[in-house]
Amino acid sequence: MAELMTADLTARRRRRLVTLLREQGLTRVTELASRLGVSASTVRRDLADLQQQGEIVRVHGGAGTVLDEFVVERAAPDDRAAAKRAIGRGAAELVPHGATIMLLSGTTVSAMVPFLAGKRDLSVVTNGLDIAHALAHQHRDIAVTVLGGQVHRDQMTMIGLMAEQNMRSLRVELMFGGAWGVDARSGATGPKIVQAAERRHLLDHAQELVVLADGTKVGRTGPALLANVDQIGRVLTDAEAPSDAVAELTAAGVQVGICE
Repeated sequence: MAELMTADLTARRRRRLVTLLREQGLTRVTELASRLGVSASTVRRDLADLQQQGEIVRVHGGAGTVLDEFVVERAAPDDRAAAKRAIGRGAAELVPHGATIMLLSGTTVSAMVPFLAGKRDLSVVTNGLDIAHALAHQHRDIAVTVLGGQVHRDQMTMIGLMAEQNMRSLRVELMFGGAWGVDARSGATGPKIVQAAERRHLLDHAQELVVLADGTKVGRTGPALLANVDQIGRVLTDAEAPSDAVAELTAAGVQVGICE
């Protein structure tokens, strides 16, 4: 009974939190905590979970800010949210008990987190701070390792030489990563060149790369190479993926799964 009451209070507090954000727009964590009558750490946990669910997005208040000065804004509607959830569910089904996996930062990969419940003896390595927080909060029985390094604030990821050095001592069976585009000629590509080399370096420590890309991303190409097509073991997408692009990936030796 106590657990049900706690869950109900949490749900009501989070509904109130979303309402406040819709009414006020950009709002500081400390102000939200005061309005709700809870601690700032509770608000930050709520915000992380709401962001994981696609209800909000979180942004920095400016250069030199600290954690209590983070601000949030209401997220624009994500018309691919349902597809990403389906892909996240399908990706989680690939994870065996006792595995060591890596989750690269990104909204589609983040959609895996709720579906990892019940995985026994699972270890997760990630470069995404939001993913690490969600895993630690939602799945206390999953071992979580975060790559050290410099914080890339726009994406809340760990980057740089330290992250690469830490990865050298790790081996993962499955690496799950998103992409701006994926096709049979260019492989997996991204929109920014700055992090592409680092992403490719991480591939050296994974037995298999699984690319998670909703149908709008299949068949298109970005400027930054993330992985050659022969480095991709699987692509998980949805029914919106162009059939010709899917056929080309399959012909190139990539397993393509359609998640519904």
